[in-house]
Amino acid sequence: PESTWIDTRVRVVSDSLRGLINAWRYLPQQEGLQPELNEAELFQAIHFASYPRRVTDVQIVVYANRHHKNLDLLQHHAPFPVKILRQEGDWKGTLDKLIGYWTYLKTINDDDVIVFLDAFDVFPNGLDGHELLRRS
Repeated sequence: PESTWIDTRVRVVSDSLRGLINAWRYLPQQEGLQPELNEAELFQAIHFASYPRRVTDVQIVVYANRHHKNLDLLQHHAPFPVKILRQEGDWKGTLDKLIGYWTYLKTINDDDVIVFLDAFDVFPNGLDGHELLRRS
């Protein structure tokens, strides 16, 4: 059997994409965005385009009934923007958190991916957009 790089089916697809990829490299620049895509960004764009659904935004959402130093750490080191839902008033239990999450979900786009973190000591490790899309 042929190896992947000389497989006829793979070669036909790669040949058909080559012109598009060269054009895509400069598309951000043509749209007024500087600079053109580097190799890593181009690979990421192609990789994300291979998923069946388009994601417009990825966010980490955590519910906090009080401030905790780990929230600052999370905001500085998380791979995606962090939204902290804060509770006003006294903590009455888990139902407060569920209502907070539900209320927030009604405000976002249907194509957004939301990662809920359940506690102050939970941190994403090695998590990227591709891992999320493979699992969604």
